[in-house]
Amino acid sequence: MKFPKQCVSGKPIDLKKDELGIINQFVVDDFMDDYDINEFIRPFYIEQSMMLYEDIKNLNIPLLTYLSTSLGKNEELINLLFKSLKFLYKASEVKLSEIDGEYIIIIKKDGKGIANINDRNFHLLSDVIFEILYFEKPKPEEKIEGSPELIKMVREAEEKYRRKHLKDNIMTFEIMVHDVIHYRNLDYQAIKNWTVWQLKDTFITEIYKENKEDSYLLATGGNYKVDLKKVKDWKKETRVVHDDVLNMK
Repeated sequence: MKFPKQCVSGKPIDLKKDELGIINQFVVDDFMDDYDINEFIRPFYIEQSMMLYEDIKNLNIPLLTYLSTSLGKNEELINLLFKSLKFLYKASEVKLSEIDGEYIIIIKKDGKGIANINDRNFHLLSDVIFEILYFEKPKPEEKIEGSPELIKMVREAEEKYRRKHLKDNIMTFEIMVHDVIHYRNLDYQAIKNWTVWQLKDTFITEIYKENKEDSYLLATGGNYKVDLKKVKDWKKETRVVHDDVLNMK
């Protein structure tokens, strides 16, 4: 994590040195109206996904440049991105400009510039969005060896399974809110101002704790064989660690 203290405390994240202004974290109530959290994160998810494909990386065309030129003109995606940025910054104006050959998204609030997003800092902003929303980043596809026909068949089977799995196991934001309310014996008013990170962290921690308790009861009941050493410890699985600590050698 880049900002563990801010995620745990819910404090704003200062990215002014990167020209990204101040990022105020979303609270539960922000996504309990018509604007869906998955719609908000979609343009940032696409940016993260694009960087997984070697063909796109080899083109060496930054995302904003790609979106702003005839090569990648995509009005729907641009509108999605602008809507997300406006919501993120509570901005009054979001405008794409070309300055000295560089594309920049200028964010204004009450007529005052508060952030400039360019190809150098957009990936950082995307990383921060994923972190404060406790979202898992897209992962590269596993490489499949074989004929084009075999690869196509495997990909189609994987996609069919993925769609069914998503349909059967979809966890909407409001379901998560509902579950946390009942896990903690609270009401909506008590958690509506929690940040999204705090809500998801609580939900995931409760799931791990519940799984460990169930495994312990099965192991001590005598009817099932359960290796308690293999049961994940919720304290370890949900531990908040800064990236600098993880990268220490």
